[in-house]
Amino acid sequence: MALMLAAPPFASTDIMALTALAPVSTETRDYQLKDFRGISVSGSVRVVYTQDKAFSVSLSARADMLDRVDVSVKHGILTVKHRREAKPGNPRRNNRHDRNCDVVLRVSAPLLSAIALSGASLFETGQMTTHDLTATVSGASKFHADVLECSVLTLTLQGASTADVDVTVCTDCHVSAQGASHVKMSKVTGTGQARWAATGASHLDVMDAGHKSCDVSLTGASRGTVRLHSSRVAISAAGASRLAAHVHCSALTAQSSGTSSIDLSGKAGKVKTTLGSTSASISTRHLQRAD
Repeated sequence: MALMLAAPPFASTDIMALTALAPVSTETRDYQLKDFRGISVSGSVRVVYTQDKAFSVSLSARADMLDRVDVSVKHGILTVKHRREAKPGNPRRNNRHDRNCDVVLRVSAPLLSAIALSGASLFETGQMTTHDLTATVSGASKFHADVLECSVLTLTLQGASTADVDVTVCTDCHVSAQGASHVKMSKVTGTGQARWAATGASHLDVMDAGHKSCDVSLTGASRGTVRLHSSRVAISAAGASRLAAHVHCSALTAQSSGTSSIDLSGKAGKVKTTLGSTSASISTRHLQRAD
């Protein structure tokens, strides 16, 4: 007679589920690094920056991940990247699962003038003051600042990336969103020139007050909502873009082409509009003429 064996109390799938629910142990490693003025991060790293007179760098991650992340200073740039180690039998994976684990880099430095993010990285800070800042955000990465103060800001977004800044104070501002990226800058003030551009189905959400001149350009099915208080405002939309602009300015020029549309409101002195095609449109129904 065959013996009937009882099923084990936990199947293998149950054990795997319990393992997944177990708390993940993380460790923190401090690095004796200093004299850097920029940060370059690649590969799913969250960067928390605090402006301080002293330099400090620490990395928190799962214990077995710490040795797989390279942290160093090269040519004055704090560089952080995941070490690529191909797995046997599948050299193309390059530890993709490991790179998706939570890795937090905490950085303190007196000043930053350059930031480069790629590979789904995140940079966040409270208040940040510097001279000139050049930031490049690509590969579905994110940049966030509560307050950003600088002389010249050059911000470039690529590949479905995001920038979200609550308060920006800068003399000159040059912001470009490309490839389905999104810029949200809730309050921007300055005294020089501001240039805003969106291409490739990107989105601008901007309120700018005080810059002497503001230029806004949308192409390729991009979208924009802007509020501009400036002496001179120049707006253009091409491709299949859509722009809603509330302005308060002395001189306004607006140009629409392709199947794009521009909806103008607010108050302007001298106004010039140009349609580049029969399918383009510019609405001035809600725009008042200033004396």
